[in-house]
Amino acid sequence: MGTFGAVSVGDLRCYSIERPYKPNAGMISAVPAGAYTLQLNARIKRYELTDVPLRKPLRISVANTIDDLKDPLAIGLGDRLGYMRSSTSKPYRWAVRNSEHALDLFMRELRHEEQALLVIVWEA
Repeated sequence: MGTFGAVSVGDLRCYSIERPYKPNAGMISAVPAGAYTLQLNARIKRYELTDVPLRKPLRISVANTIDDLKDPLAIGLGDRLGYMRSSTSKPYRWAVRNSEHALDLFMRELRHEEQALLVIVWEA
């Protein structure tokens, strides 16, 4: 199903989607709770989490469902989660919505600053 959360930057509020947590294992696990540096990768014009222990830089990318995730973390807009088909599977899945637009707004809200801080908090 995935791991869902919330992301706030200035006045922008988004949902996040990640894979379930599997003790920080490569591309199959959610990012552990903690404070991380967001570094702007100017070549791809996206932010990457650069200091997640035991992981290569992780991009914030475009994905609406868990099946769409190519990177560990994506964001979407709306006042609630959606339920939709992914681009790669037929069954309906829980999803964030309008991920591409959310990422554009996220980039704009951060004003393409070279670095920012991302704090991930897990709640039971």
